[in-house]
Amino acid sequence: MSQVAVVAPSLIINGEVVSIVPNSLSVKYGTGERKVKTQSQGGKQVETVIMQDVESAFGTIKFKIYNTEANVSQVRTIIDNLNNNLVQFVSSEGISGTMQRSIVTNDPEFGFGSDQETEIEMSGNQIAG
Repeated sequence: MSQVAVVAPSLIINGEVVSIVPNSLSVKYGTGERKVKTQSQGGKQVETVIMQDVESAFGTIKFKIYNTEANVSQVRTIIDNLNNNLVQFVSSEGISGTMQRSIVTNDPEFGFGSDQETEIEMSGNQIAG
């Protein structure tokens, strides 16, 4: 059985499609980091303890845009919304997700000239889907 890689997903922010650089979308669902420790019961007996780091339990979506007038304007509007953004992604392969209460966490640097790209990083609630 062959598998198909996820390519060209759609990115929708606040109900508007965002044009992104191909192959630039990445997603961290926000399950939080986990740590494994051991505890001793005396002698040579140990058992593992799993710890969930809830401080890292938030979703992150990263993507790049080309620096067109329309794209820069759209991102600036998203930045102005602070953490009131709704981010959705969907692929033709059936993978989708929604991140609520999202905010742009980096300070995008918009370079001007031919072939310029800007990375946008957003974080918010854990990604559902």
